[in-house]
Amino acid sequence: MRSLKAILTSAGHLKRTLNLDENILSLIALKEVNLPKFTSSDIPLFESITSDLFPGIQIQSRDYSELITVVSDILK
Repeated sequence: MRSLKAILTSAGHLKRTLNLDENILSLIALKEVNLPKFTSSDIPLFESITSDLFPGIQIQSRDYSELITVVSDILK
């Protein structure tokens, strides 16, 4: 139940900040909450499951290049 609440909370936050279809918001929330917890071998299975649940919906991964650059500069 804790995981479901985290997904719903994330989806609610996204709904307030982005004007997107609820299916897309749900998929983004699912990925943002769950992907950090998975091992690299679990990710393809998760992607397969979500593609079955949300057929035809593709979301772009976020671009963290600016964040990575800033963090690298701070660590140096």
